[in-house]
Amino acid sequence: MAHRSLQLYAYEQLQLNEIRLLKVTSPSDSPEQWDLTLVHTPIDHAPPYETISYVWGLTPLNRPLALSTGAVLHINENLERVLNGVVRHCSTGYLWADRICINQADTAERNHQVQIMGQIYRSCLRVFVWLGCDDDLPECSALDFVCDIANAALGRDLPKDDLLKRFQTVLLGDVGLNNGELAMRKNDERLALWQLFKYFGSPWFSRAWVFQEIVLPQCSSILIGSSAVSLEGLYWICEAIDQIDAQDILPVVAEGTVLFSSGLRTAPIMRQTWRSLHLPGDNQSVPYPSITKTLSSIAPKMNTSVPPDRVYAFLGLNLDPRIQIEPDYEASELEVHVGTAKSIIQGSGRLDIFEYLCRSGDGDDGRPFTRRTPTWAPDFTSPEHLTPFSVSRTLPRQSEGRFYPHIGQCDDSGTLTVHGRKIDSIQTHIDPRVPPHIRGTYFDFSHYVTSAVDGWELSEQMVPSPTAQAVFAALVGQGHCDDDVVARAFNNDNKERVAKMLPSVVRHYHDRVEAKPGADDETLPEYWGEIQEAVSAIYRVAYKRYLFVTCAGQLALGCTLEPGDEIWVLHGCSNPVALRPTDQGTYCVQETCFLEGWMDAWGADMVDWKE
Repeated sequence: MAHRSLQLYAYEQLQLNEIRLLKVTSPSDSPEQWDLTLVHTPIDHAPPYETISYVWGLTPLNRPLALSTGAVLHINENLERVLNGVVRHCSTGYLWADRICINQADTAERNHQVQIMGQIYRSCLRVFVWLGCDDDLPECSALDFVCDIANAALGRDLPKDDLLKRFQTVLLGDVGLNNGELAMRKNDERLALWQLFKYFGSPWFSRAWVFQEIVLPQCSSILIGSSAVSLEGLYWICEAIDQIDAQDILPVVAEGTVLFSSGLRTAPIMRQTWRSLHLPGDNQSVPYPSITKTLSSIAPKMNTSVPPDRVYAFLGLNLDPRIQIEPDYEASELEVHVGTAKSIIQGSGRLDIFEYLCRSGDGDDGRPFTRRTPTWAPDFTSPEHLTPFSVSRTLPRQSEGRFYPHIGQCDDSGTLTVHGRKIDSIQTHIDPRVPPHIRGTYFDFSHYVTSAVDGWELSEQMVPSPTAQAVFAALVGQGHCDDDVVARAFNNDNKERVAKMLPSVVRHYHDRVEAKPGADDETLPEYWGEIQEAVSAIYRVAYKRYLFVTCAGQLALGCTLEPGDEIWVLHGCSNPVALRPTDQGTYCVQETCFLEGWMDAWGADMVDWKE
């Protein structure tokens, strides 16, 4: 990449259907030198190309990148290292890197290119991932061996247990016990494990943009040392490290190495999302997350250099063509989030975005609950607070040939117009909030049962007194929760076992009858595993939520509710919504909540009215 001139490269305007690619050629007489040229191409007819995923960094743009035309681009030191490391692996002759291929000084171009970023990464042959740890690490043959094991084993579908054992054998090296203490030979297996912790601690794993950059392409090459491994291979290396006992790791790694780095947490999430996109229906796949769920659960954990990218960095993961979120880097952070919520509501024709309104800190430690205006737009900069309730796959739009009222009209003041019917109101809440699950602590289930009955006696008593089984069902949202643990405990195809599980749980946690494997039949010991899952479900669903009694004597479960809040069934929302009346005749949206007998009212055909 020798410099032929110091003339600054002048970007030519892109057409709406175009992208730029960095053409890479190597002169025959200088195989280690590269000629670089920026070319325009229609994205739908682009030649095969590869993309680069890396961390921009905050260093100044003081490194000249020489192009074959004689002009130069100013890039930073980090991108210079990335190109030097990646260009030799380029098999297509074309690379795409955002810092080079987008004119960052042109806001209009930047807005448009960010909007089609998903298509850019979905269309590439593969993505190169540069974790940025190589410069200060010595060569390590064992690290290359680990990558070779991953690539070879995945290629021939080696059983996963065997794969993990092979990884751990290499990583831990020769281990022996000497006088009861772990003895470790200081060879380069030790260095391999230490280097892997450095790689998994790379800031790449916490950068917002990289999530779609690694998930959308069909193939990936994550550069580690002098080798490369796919996302699937990286995941299994991560699993191998995760399953090594911490007492074995501590004597192996160098002093000061961070054992629990961000990559060990993020890589499995990336891999799960990749599989749900590229291998739907696979036994290791889960349903592909909606853009709302992605913005709620993943975006707050990632870092961005500018606030709008908390949303824009994930737009490529939106596969719903009805939802069109247009980037605008001149908008304020609040305008970005309100505009995003409005686009999701109007595009999907649903209000299930309300499942994600409760964010970190809502009502914690006795603090007064506050939410910025408008209350119907989630703040995706703050971590999600609660496990959301599950939503219907489809919601009815019409009945007897008549369409339900349109939802999602929003005026200039930020008021959202919706339609629905009030079905109940909150009367009283039951203290305390459900605490986090701490091993060895006892969950005082009987307190909630007694308090629910006391609250019912103060209500209009339109229904029978709450039973222990009803309280248990409320604490797990009757199984209507978007969580794998809850799904396993309350499998819709296993209603008979669930029906038997409920009294067993109540007997164990309310009547305090000990249920152990091998006990008598009255304690239903054969359901002990389901009991454990059900109790875990309580903590997943009810944690940070209060149990409430409504004016009609029903049980409710919510986080920010107060006496006087109204519970509505709204057109377009799967579950009941708590609304708080204002003096202006409007409502503040609190959250979706559990209301006994009213979960998924539309999907269960409980609602059929016209206004």
